Amino acid sequence: KTGKVSFVSCLRDLLETEGHKLSEEMIFGLGCGLGFSYDRSRGMVGALRRPENFYQTFVKNYGGKYDCQKFNFKTAWLKIKWALDRKKPVVVGPLDLKSLTYIKFSESRPTHFVTIVGYEGHYVYVYDCRSAKQEKLSMERLEEAWMPDTGLFRFTLPEKPHDLKPLLPSIMLQFANAFIDAPSERLGIRGETSLSEELGSWDPSDDELETTLARLKASGGPAYRDVYGWFLVEAKERFGHNYLEKAAKEIFRAGDLWKDFTSALETAKKAQSAGGRRTALETAAEEMRRISVVEGMAFGSLRYAAQRI
Repeated sequence: KTGKVSFVSCLRDLLETEGHKLSEEMIFGLGCGLGFSYDRSRGMVGALRRPENFYQTFVKNYGGKYDCQKFNFKTAWLKIKWALDRKKPVVVGPLDLKSLTYIKFSESRPTHFVTIVGYEGHYVYVYDCRSAKQEKLSMERLEEAWMPDTGLFRFTLPEKPHDLKPLLPSIMLQFANAFIDAPSERLGIRGETSLSEELGSWDPSDDELETTLARLKASGGPAYRDVYGWFLVEAKERFGHNYLEKAAKEIFRAGDLWKDFTSALETAKKAQSAGGRRTALETAAEEMRRISVVEGMAFGSLRYAAQRI
């Protein structure tokens, strides 16, 4: 199937091969996929949690275990081949999208994950969320796409699918609490508020803006708030709690604001004068302030619902 978040879609496909049929959105929610952080010293914003952290959270919440190993391509291929010979698909990433020849992608973007499901001669077969069919990739291109931090992820999953209804309330409550009461002023709602107050006085370089924009583009523009929103819609269907629907609507609204925030940063990047960049950054700061308010409401609604479920 196609999907929106490559490292989540990989896990969805892997789960289904083991008899666990879950939607990408449900897996995203079980792994608490949303995030927010920024690095003041480098002027960079992140809107998504690292895949390693996501996988760790998912197996903690759903059961099973996983390991991540990072090698150069030649060493990694020996381990991948060993797993495939035993009919065990392997998740790998991040890979550079530009080197994946079945995708037409002109710029380098080392952010993508795929599931390798087989090999034949000098080719591997992969499942990729950007395609609705199995794709074929040469070993040469796979090696070209391999990055210094590319890892191979192997999972041991529970023997039987879980009943999610008893699991979801505590998972949603813990995540809402973590986002609202983040342990650092650079994380969660606290981080968004701090950024909105400081962004107007930032003086980021072109490279720093480009790095932030690449991260935001990699998270689908709306920073995957739409994916988490659909998780909440699916949870609402299970529990029927109106505050889950309220939280979903607020998260969808935050996704639109994330698009506006990204647009303001793009304007800052293209600005021809210091004054033009400053104005664009002030606009971005206001959009981030709105995001912090709306997401504060969304996670407040989620916490309220989870406590009562």
